[in-house]
Amino acid sequence: LGFDFNHAQSGYVMMTKWLPDNEENKLPEYANQYLGVAGFVLNEEWELLVIRERYSVIRSKPWKLPGGLADKGEDLAETARREVLEETGIQAEFVSVLGFRHQHNFRFGCSDWYFVCLMKAVSTEIKHCPQEIADCKWISIDEYLADPNLTAANRFFAECYLNHQKNGNLTISPSLVDSWNKKFKNNIYSIQPVPKDFLQSGAH
Repeated sequence: LGFDFNHAQSGYVMMTKWLPDNEENKLPEYANQYLGVAGFVLNEEWELLVIRERYSVIRSKPWKLPGGLADKGEDLAETARREVLEETGIQAEFVSVLGFRHQHNFRFGCSDWYFVCLMKAVSTEIKHCPQEIADCKWISIDEYLADPNLTAANRFFAECYLNHQKNGNLTISPSLVDSWNKKFKNNIYSIQPVPKDFLQSGAH
């Protein structure tokens, strides 16, 4: 009957049909982007929390940051806290966005946004998830950067943190701003000073 598949979820399939024969179909595609979030978690000794995945597409299984995909309706900070806790057992507080990557041709042909969040550890005892994680530890950033198996992206994010500390205390943080109809608030991320409690805790 001229319908096309738009998307499918558990329990239903959405199909669409553009009715005008003399106009280009302007119906928007269904969501085609993943949202991944990782925690760049630092303890009071300014050591970085890193994991080694139990299963990895990279044979060397390099140390990487804990993280995963955002759930529906979940903010970046919530995803970062949840994923860090699930994978490592560490409670951590969101400080700011450190950086993000946008890559294409990811799973199922979709694109992928990957946000790395600067976080402050609230607990320090590691209890990693044995189903997903082979190993987890605290490591100095210098040691992390010296790892020959470190991926280019993770090296870049670590260097971003060092540059951030060296060149000033501005960062990318959210502010709650009214939506257009003032019925709810949205997070708008912008350049702001680093929270004072993070600086006072001994960052250098």
